[in-house]
Amino acid sequence: MNVLFIAPSLFSIGELHNAIYLARQLEEQDIRTHFLTSPNHIEYVQQAGMSATSLRKATMQTAPIQALVEEFQPDVIVIADYHNLDLESPLIDLDYVIQLGIPCATIDSLSWAPNSRVLRNRLFDGTINRRPNANVKGEVHLRQVPEQMKIIRTCPINSPQDVDDRIKAVTLYKEPFHIDEDVKQQMRQRFGCEHEADKLVMVSKAAWASLLVKMRMLESKLHMQASYSYEYFIQELIGQYLGTRLLPSKVVVVGIASEKGFLERDPHSKLSFVSLPFMNLNEYEDLLFSCDLFITDNITSCSMAKALFGYVPALSLINTKVVSSPERDVPSLPQVSSEPIKEILERWNRVLPQGLYPFLTFPNGWTEELAPLLEENPFFDAIDIAEMFCVDQTGEKIWNMLYDKQTKQRIRDKQERYIEKIIHLPGAMEMLCFITKQKVETSWGR
Repeated sequence: MNVLFIAPSLFSIGELHNAIYLARQLEEQDIRTHFLTSPNHIEYVQQAGMSATSLRKATMQTAPIQALVEEFQPDVIVIADYHNLDLESPLIDLDYVIQLGIPCATIDSLSWAPNSRVLRNRLFDGTINRRPNANVKGEVHLRQVPEQMKIIRTCPINSPQDVDDRIKAVTLYKEPFHIDEDVKQQMRQRFGCEHEADKLVMVSKAAWASLLVKMRMLESKLHMQASYSYEYFIQELIGQYLGTRLLPSKVVVVGIASEKGFLERDPHSKLSFVSLPFMNLNEYEDLLFSCDLFITDNITSCSMAKALFGYVPALSLINTKVVSSPERDVPSLPQVSSEPIKEILERWNRVLPQGLYPFLTFPNGWTEELAPLLEENPFFDAIDIAEMFCVDQTGEKIWNMLYDKQTKQRIRDKQERYIEKIIHLPGAMEMLCFITKQKVETSWGR
């Protein structure tokens, strides 16, 4: 049996990552897989060990899809994910794919299918989406998933409950991740953690999110100054969090830094920031599972979900407290008494007018859009969540996640409960049965 994955995203890599893990399960069972994906991601897929063909640039993809179908002869086609057809890559003709007569399904990683939806990007509520020639819209209309398509909700992140006979929850991982201790020590030393007590923290920012923020910042003449970049703001906030209590050890933060770094720090400081070079999937996983803490501003981050499966404490930063005023004044924040955080908020609001708003994933916001995903979903009990701009409380939480034994044990216990729930879900082979309505032989553990 042959399975073709069409992953059209130009920027976001999480959906592609999930499809790769489903494909790996299938390959273990002698199912042939092939990827049709963006030129931006073709190397990533191939380095992950997958067979892949690149989509063509800036043209409708009917011809390359037809050519690949004739050559590869797929028995099943899986779209990863359907929402990217409207968010990032409208050049895939979904009607054409369905008319091929091949059983077809879509991954639905954020519980949006099957109904049509409107996604509002709060970052572009300002002036840019009122320009007649704006390249980015403040609202995107997601299409309804055609009746002929089955819907696959990947876990972790989605709720593990099947909704109806058209929607199936499927696990990406059949077991938790364990890293070789020698590999872990080498990775930690590579990034400057020389002693066992040193802490390695990954702060993750999605490439698509960074791009959107930079586009929005073009409205401001301040966008070329490093001290007004989003990465700089995050470094400052991390510094504030880790400054709420004395650090018992060295802390290395990897991920939010340019090659030269943004902040000049005291050479005697226990806190340092290290840039993250390009890594293939396997190398990135080695780094991820070598960390003592994972932090993101995207509550749907697939890296955070994977960190959880590798027993790495995971923290999602959200904002429900701070909102820009129409006059662009600095918002009031009763929980913050320090001048540094007020100064950060002032600069943030200056370079991103109206850029302080409630969000579960920055910069989109999506507090309402993600409501179906959050409903009765045990994933959000298995991670930790903190307010980005409440420095004292968030700093205390981070300190405890790094150093407090009881907190670390509590996190480990809830991770184990969640992992046990997810690994027993149907896997990719059961997904094939669901899509084709045929029994597919499996040989797990051969």
